[in-house]
Amino acid sequence: MSSLSPSPVAAAPWIGAQAVVASLMQGGVTRGFGIPSIHNIAIYEVLRRVPAFQHWIVRHEQAAGYAADAYYRRSGKIAAIFASTGPGNLLTLVPLLESLQTGTPVVLIGTNVATAVLDKNCAALHETPGSSKSFVL
Repeated sequence: MSSLSPSPVAAAPWIGAQAVVASLMQGGVTRGFGIPSIHNIAIYEVLRRVPAFQHWIVRHEQAAGYAADAYYRRSGKIAAIFASTGPGNLLTLVPLLESLQTGTPVVLIGTNVATAVLDKNCAALHETPGSSKSFVL
């Protein structure tokens, strides 16, 4: 991954995206399911350049969650779920609860709006007011 050089214009997203993919791979996660969106597109750009990571695009975040759960049950290997901001993250809750109840490990990589506008109800793209509270156990 070090051979990937970030664009000088978009250095911060590239560096963050590279860190996400590198962390997944260092943890043995080399498979994922999800939906590209405006907030996670930098991650998808990195994934596109890492042939060792296989990814399947699904049509719904809930499907990504169930696919990651099924992948572990079939292969014994953990898969990542890539969800879009706001409602996309919330749509992973049911499959995440299924994974929790059955002891199936999965990893959710969910994006969010900028901290400065989080839960401020200022019409940020894909903001779901109060959604951050849904993920606190």
